[in-house]
Amino acid sequence: MKIEATTIPISDVIFGQIQEDIVKGILEPGSKINELDLSKKYGSGRGPLREAIRRLEERRLVVRIPYAGVKVTELSFKELDNIYEVREHLEGLATKQATLNMSDAEILELGELLKKHQEEIENHNSKEYYQEEGEFDFHFSIVVKCSNAVLIDLYTKEIYHRIRMYRYKISKARGRAEEAFEEHNAIYQAIVNRDAEIAEILMRRHIRKAKSKINEEQTRKLYDISR
Repeated sequence: MKIEATTIPISDVIFGQIQEDIVKGILEPGSKINELDLSKKYGSGRGPLREAIRRLEERRLVVRIPYAGVKVTELSFKELDNIYEVREHLEGLATKQATLNMSDAEILELGELLKKHQEEIENHNSKEYYQEEGEFDFHFSIVVKCSNAVLIDLYTKEIYHRIRMYRYKISKARGRAEEAFEEHNAIYQAIVNRDAEIAEILMRRHIRKAKSKINEEQTRKLYDISR
């Protein structure tokens, strides 16, 4: 896939494409990042590619292993369990604080985002949940509105990008799109009502359910491999 002429820096384009391939599982956890192959694929020099890889390392989507090169981050059961435990606490607290601190205008914006998610689910016949990152992500949008700089920094730098690949996988599970939307909508209604305690409880319950879905998927994969 040669990169078309654009005003966007080539390293940004390559970074975005590789990140998307990692999140969607095209580049699977543990797979090696081959600079030569990717350089040919994108028709770019090694410089922009290495800059893209450096940024992926910052997001912890790839890891550089001595004498083995760069590989897509692969989390063990224990690591994933630990991350989701921390995620539950962080997002629960962020949701509670955001409920108290968001302006009425920001809450309306969150509602508009949910409407967009609902439209996308309907357009895809409920096959998967909307999975754009950053400000288009329901979870991310709540966290960055919590007015707690330490929490935001920890979440965005240590957790958010590493869990996106696993969130994408479970978003495609049968019935999960509608289920996740209903859970998001319940959280949103608690935020609208400025009920911080209920909003926190619902967010933590939502993340525990997602964690359970991921564990089921990981267990199924291990079973398939052992057969």
